Amino acid sequence: MEEIPEYVNMLSYLFVAVYMLSVPLETTRGEIIKTLGHLNLMGRVLLANFVLIPILGILAFSSLMIPMNMVFSLVTGRMLREPTNTARPVAA
Repeated sequence: MEEIPEYVNMLSYLFVAVYMLSVPLETTRGEIIKTLGHLNLMGRVLLANFVLIPILGILAFSSLMIPMNMVFSLVTGRMLREPTNTARPVAA
């Protein structure tokens, strides 16, 4: 399998960051404060995004008999590297 060039990863992170910064520029200060004022709603949204969605993703991918390191990569978006042999040779 061919590796993705590093510049593609950097550009994708840049796109996400710029898009996330553009959202507040399109909304008024009043709309943002009004939305943040609903503490019950914000708590449920944070719980869903940081707890429920990852659990559902792990359950869905684990039911497909995918290796766990691949499940972690799909859920978190980070690749796990293969363990390298770090054992030192024994002196004779």
